[in-house]
This record gives sequence, C-alpha cells and structure tokens, in this order.
Amino acid sequence: MPLPRISDERLATVARWASDRQARSERSSAMEWLLGLSGRHIQDARLKADVLVAAAEAQLTRGRAPRHLTDACAAELACADALYREGATTAATRSLSKALLLAFHRVAQVDRLTSPLSDAPREFTAFLRDSATARAVAAPRGRSAPAAPRPAGRALRLLVVTHANANFLRLITERYEQHPDVELRYLDLASDPVLAPLAKGLQRMTELPLGSRAAYGAEVEAALRPYLDWADTAFVEWCAGAAAFLTLVDPGTTRVVLRLHRYETFTYWPHVMDFSRVDDLIFISEHMRELTTTVLPRLLEADAPRLHTMDNAVDLGRFARPKQAAARFTVGLVGIGQIAKDPRWALEVLRRLRAQDERYRLVDGRRRYEPGVQRGGQGVPRRAGAGGRRPRGIRCGQPARPE
Repeated sequence: MPLPRISDERLATVARWASDRQARSERSSAMEWLLGLSGRHIQDARLKADVLVAAAEAQLTRGRAPRHLTDACAAELACADALYREGATTAATRSLSKALLLAFHRVAQVDRLTSPLSDAPREFTAFLRDSATARAVAAPRGRSAPAAPRPAGRALRLLVVTHANANFLRLITERYEQHPDVELRYLDLASDPVLAPLAKGLQRMTELPLGSRAAYGAEVEAALRPYLDWADTAFVEWCAGAAAFLTLVDPGTTRVVLRLHRYETFTYWPHVMDFSRVDDLIFISEHMRELTTTVLPRLLEADAPRLHTMDNAVDLGRFARPKQAAARFTVGLVGIGQIAKDPRWALEVLRRLRAQDERYRLVDGRRRYEPGVQRGGQGVPRRAGAGGRRPRGIRCGQPARPE
C-alpha cells in the first residue's frame, strides 16, 4: 500500500501513536497493523529501527510477544550491517547485540507455551542469515590442527566445563571419576576467579571474531590455554555462554564436545558460536536435533561438527524405595518453576484421574495438590535436591587449575 508524500518523521509519529494505543488495548490488531505499515515505510534506517525496536521492547516489558519482532530485529541488523561496511566494528556489534537480545527475549521465546522460533524456525531466524555482521561473527575460523586421537600409554585427560549449572553432570562425573583410563578435571567458569569475569559480555564476544578487542582476546587465550593444553577432550555442558566462550580460542589438538539440551536453541548463543572449532555436538533428543539444525542450517555444512543424539542419563535406581500402598495413587510432577514444565497439563491429568478415583493426588516435590484439601501442615513431602546438587567428588570452592 503506497503512502505518498508522508515524511519519515510523520510516519514515525504515527507508528509511536499506534504502539502506545496497542499497549493500552487488549484488542490491538488494528494498531499492530498500523504500526507495522508505518514502520516498514520509514526510509531512514536508523529511525525505522528505533521505532520498531521501541515498540517491540514495550510489548516485551508488558509480557507480550511482539507481532513485529522480526521486523524490528531485521531493521536493527540493517543498521549493524551499514556500520560494519564502514568499518565501525564496535558500533556494529553493539547493534547486533541489541537485535539478538530482542529476538531471543525470554518473554517471546521461553515464558510461553509457544514461541516465534518454534512456530516457524527457519523463517524466524532468516534475518540473522541475511545479516553480513551476524555471518561474519559466526564465520568459521578453524583450528591450527585436527583433534588428536586417543592417547596411548596413559589415561585420557577429560576436562568437563560448565557455567554454574551442573544439574545433568552427576552421573557423567561419577562414571569417569571411577574409570581407570580417564583422568577427570572439572571447570566451572562461574567459580574461577580469572575466567568468571572474562566469560561474560555478549558484545565483546562478538567483537573479537571481527578483529577488535585484541587485549580481551589475549586475556582469554592466556586463561584458557593451560586447560586446553592439559586436556585431550573438553566436554562443555550446555551449548550456551561457556561454549561460545571456549570457541573464541583455537583448541589446538584438544577434541571439543558440546551438549545441547533444549533451552539453548531458544537463545542467541548458537548464532555467535564458531562451530568449526567443535568436533562433536550432542543433542538430547531427535526433535531438538531437527529443530536446531533448522534454526542453524550451517550445522549441516561440511565444516560442521559431527552430530549425535543421546538421551540424558537418569539414575532410576534411586526411585526403587519402599512405598506405602497409597503410592499407586500418587502422581509426581518434576519441575514447576518454568512454563516448559507445563504444570497446567499436570493439573488436567489430575482432574481426569480424580474423576475416576478421588484417591489420586499430585506431588511436585514441595507440596501436594488434593482438591478440597487444605495445603500445608502434616505430611508435606520434603523437596529433594533443592538448589541443585554439585557432582560428587567436586569441591564447592575453586576448581584446581592445570599445572
């Protein structure tokens, strides 16, 4: 629809008015249409991005997924690309970071039963593949040597790396602590006094691949090199900040293995990561492998890591405990603090079960749910493992640094 003789300033005024009205109305489809129409017809790239980004941020602040989220991100990346072509690396990566933080905001991607990414994974992430800046940040930089084969005559040196979250590592670390042919070391980037301040900051992690932040790059190299020189294999838990941080440096002959669970696919981290420095990428389910490779088609290219699917290990033996007869009517809910756990579905299951037999109850690890029964008081089960459990044999203090 052509809009002749309307200045950018007037279109921006209309877009801001529509954004404000949209925020104050539950039935805002007309305002969303007007916002998108006026925003798309603004010719000045910076003004267009400012208008659309401000409108998207306003919606996210109110807990709503913006209809024009990809338009706003694409507009911001158009500004980033213009700056990148001019050689303004810092400004370009600042704009890129802004677009990434907006696109993968948890209100849109995590705190909902659906997300723009899961609804249309290839279409939603197209603006990143179209961006010269985003492509340059994630471009393969390779490594100086291929990963060395398993050593002969000595134990394999295994470095397990994470950033604060070791929830799924206990069985892995227990296995390899007891393995006669493996020497295990554990590195929590969040606990290490040298690495913790370096392993944060999206913008400087995106500047480094573009040739800026030389001093930061030297610090990262110096801090990580002793670990990589010691390890034959580095296993990085979560394909997120720790993995992106590790791929900032050449791993040399160390084999690098990443494990992706689920939430990482709904974040910006895989989009700023150099996968040419990763040897193996493990998915915990086939459907997450399919979704992630749709979001990141470069994982299917020639220089991509080997892809594997392997279920999370679960020790079911600890659930084999003496139980009262009433246990057969107890339904357990594992996790309740995130929408992805879908406690509403669990309550629906309970409702249907109790329609057949009122002895059924639901326990979430902290309290039990029995319609018509007052909560609290006697019989409330204790919550097991509150706060997460550090893998056995790992000290809570500073991890030992390599010699």
